[in-house]
Amino acid sequence: MTATTYEPTAPLPSPRRSIVPAGVLQWGTWILVVGLVVGPFAPILYASIRDRPLYEDGGVFTLSAYGQLLHDGAFWKAALHTLEY
Repeated sequence: MTATTYEPTAPLPSPRRSIVPAGVLQWGTWILVVGLVVGPFAPILYASIRDRPLYEDGGVFTLSAYGQLLHDGAFWKAALHTLEY
């Protein structure tokens, strides 16, 4: 068995300072990702409570489309199959 001696290495250089602190960069990344993922849902949800498409003038806010969906047997069958899957 051989004995080895510990030889200290040169001290590591101090980490370079970033222009933007890590916390700010992380929050900025989170805001960007959430905006790009959740943002497109806003017009979809808005269109879902109107009785006309977004590109047509007029129209009123209504929940009748959701009522029709919840009273449709095919929707519940698909929901059950999705749950089973």
